[in-house]
This record gives sequence, C-alpha cells and structure tokens, in this order.
Amino acid sequence: MCGIAGWIDWERDLTGERSVLEAMTGTLTSRGPDAAGFWLSPHAAVGHRRLVEYAWNIPWWMKKYGLREKGILRRAMEGTIIQGVLERRKNPYPKTHDPLYLAAVRDIIMEMLDDHTSPLVHLIDTKTE
Repeated sequence: MCGIAGWIDWERDLTGERSVLEAMTGTLTSRGPDAAGFWLSPHAAVGHRRLVEYAWNIPWWMKKYGLREKGILRRAMEGTIIQGVLERRKNPYPKTHDPLYLAAVRDIIMEMLDDHTSPLVHLIDTKTE
C-alpha cells in the first residue's frame, strides 16, 4: 500500500515547510514505512510513502502503456497535469547532444589517457583505429 499527503497554498511560499510535510507524511507510516519521498515548490508540497517502490514493481508491459515510457503514469495523471508536461519526452541531463558537452567529455578522456598512471589506460585499447 501507499499513501500521499500534501497541500496547495497560493498565498505563501511552501519551500520552507519540509518539516511540516514530513510530519504529514509521517502519519502515513502504516501505509508503507520503508520508503518516503518529498517534493516542495513555492505553492505546492507533496509527500508520499512507498509510491516509488510500488511504481518500480509494476510489470514492464504496464509501465509501457500506450507504447510510451512511463505510459502508466502518464495515463494515471491525465486530466491532472497539463498536457504539455504530460506528453513531454524524456530529456537527458546534461544535454548529451550539445557539441560543447561532447568536446568537454572528449578532452577529459583524452587527458586521462595521456596520463600513464590513470586506471583507464589498462581498460582501453588505445592502439585501435
């Protein structure tokens, strides 16, 4: 089982209310004492017990509902989350397609390979073309 607690307040900033959210979520311990999570934003705060493990254990065919990653979660949140957020694609961080990021990673790796004391030297065949 799992439980969710939270609140919305348009008048004040809730980002400093973690202790209150933890206390609220603490009342749900009997619903799943072994895992908890918290999310705070300026106008909304949500805490849960065991929701992550529950979602982790969903069979893969259900997770891919509609042939999409996180399909079951997207379906469950229809009408709750704005469509633009609900339908957005997964986004890697850092942006792996950014040429500057690629160049920086390449430079770091080349620097490591030039260092004969680096543990990478023994793992990578540098003679391969």
